[in-house]
Amino acid sequence: MTTTNGDSTERYVRIDKIFVIGNKTTKDNIILREVTIDRGEWIYYKDLKTLIVEDRNKVYNTGLFNSVEINILDLSNDLVDLVIKVDERWYLFPIPLLKFVDRNFNDWITNRNADFSRVVYGLKLDHYNMRGRNEKLELNAQFGYSTNLGINYKIPYIEKTQRHGLSFGVQYNELKNLQLYTDDHVAQFFETDLVLSENYSFGMGYLYRSKITDFHSLEASFKFSSIADTVAILNPNFYGPGKVNQDYVFLRYSYRKDKRDIRSYPLKGYQLKAEILKYGIGLYNDIDYYELKASMAKYFDLGNEYYLSNYISGYVSNPDDRPYSSYNGMGNGLDLVRGYELDFIEGPRYFVSKNTFKKKLFSGSKYWKKFPVPQFRTIPYALYLKTFVDFGYVQNFPNYEGNSRLTDRFIAGGGVGLDFITMYDAIFRVEYTVNKEQKGGIYLHFWQGF
Repeated sequence: MTTTNGDSTERYVRIDKIFVIGNKTTKDNIILREVTIDRGEWIYYKDLKTLIVEDRNKVYNTGLFNSVEINILDLSNDLVDLVIKVDERWYLFPIPLLKFVDRNFNDWITNRNADFSRVVYGLKLDHYNMRGRNEKLELNAQFGYSTNLGINYKIPYIEKTQRHGLSFGVQYNELKNLQLYTDDHVAQFFETDLVLSENYSFGMGYLYRSKITDFHSLEASFKFSSIADTVAILNPNFYGPGKVNQDYVFLRYSYRKDKRDIRSYPLKGYQLKAEILKYGIGLYNDIDYYELKASMAKYFDLGNEYYLSNYISGYVSNPDDRPYSSYNGMGNGLDLVRGYELDFIEGPRYFVSKNTFKKKLFSGSKYWKKFPVPQFRTIPYALYLKTFVDFGYVQNFPNYEGNSRLTDRFIAGGGVGLDFITMYDAIFRVEYTVNKEQKGGIYLHFWQGF
């Protein structure tokens, strides 16, 4: 019996058995759910290597493993076994919580003068892969600038076909420092020792995986919010004239087609996403509007470790005339034109395109044999040099004068940067960017660009 990764012959082979080894916690069926190759299937040997790489990436993309290998065992000229070898991650993370309340690190440094009173603290408990079934439990106890208590539980599969799942969540939020309005694209906060806002949320979701790459979810939740009289006086449009309470039903449907090679830092493939969100329905409709979001990310391997990627996103909401608390816009998460990290550009409709060309400088891994926890002994790393150019457009809300400098016109930014990737999908980005207003700066990020 020999072990190989495939050859160039035209022989036709049948998959006899598929073995899974190395999984002490994860159930076999959770791993095999990601594998498209079936027992008993006949495949050209020359095609098997390509299929194995694709299935290896699918198993790795569950986020449950440090590494995944799939090898072929030749039993005879037309009969083979497959061996899936996994190295499991650490799944229980009781993490001391320390983060900024602002949109990003750069906003906190520049617009808030690195004010540590705006840092929230507490304890966050993430338990991945509960019961070995890729279930996730989140417990959150956050204090400081804001108080946030919550519990979320996600069960991706509740039956044998592993297509249907459920999620549950309860949240409580209390703010003594509240974003009251926006002035020249910078959020302005009102701070006090009194509670300015309280929010409760109870929700449940249904998950459906129609294909190996296609994910659907439907979420419904009840949200109950209140603000202090002072907030309503300082900004009468916060909830609307004379309103200090806001109760509503929230509905969301989302769809995702994911054909990326490695989700944590993709270099090939594409992803499509779409969301429909409705705020207010039935008796609970203190607000009443909808949002539509759609995005596509495409990744190209140009060869010789050069890569090109493009991300486009669009957002539409209606009606335009609604309370300030429901305003959205460009500047959160992925929907950001690089070079405008310090600006929150609000509007009922926007479009953004992000484009990156990069070169891998080096990659590898180090093994720390003496580290007491085996799941942290292997430290992978990679460094990419990149150049990029982004552009976007945001339509302004009616009569919103404090938000007019960057709205109703095209904006753009470009620059150079470095991406460093290491263990447990940690990503560190440093970028020098110049925007259309000829303002340049160095910006730090601690998440994937897109």
